[in-house]
Amino acid sequence: MIRLSEHVAHFQRRILEDGLLVAMPSTYRQRADMFDWARPKPNDYTGKATQKDLADLDERCRLVAEACRRHANLLELGLPDYIRDEIDDVMGRAA
Repeated sequence: MIRLSEHVAHFQRRILEDGLLVAMPSTYRQRADMFDWARPKPNDYTGKATQKDLADLDERCRLVAEACRRHANLLELGLPDYIRDEIDDVMGRAA
């Protein structure tokens, strides 16, 4: 017969795994959207920024947005083993 504490520990582990699998890709997609939004637009007030400054900012924002989307895609492929090991460590200390 399974003890309640074993059931609770299993449930806690599944909550952590699900949170890492589900929340992180969406968080990184939202970050990507924010960096896309932050890219300079034609009608933006640019102050003393030069065209080179704006082009550099645009490229940085584009690259970070792309990296965020790639990170989200990787996370959707599954929970890496090192995260599973870390969950095991945390769950072992909590027991």
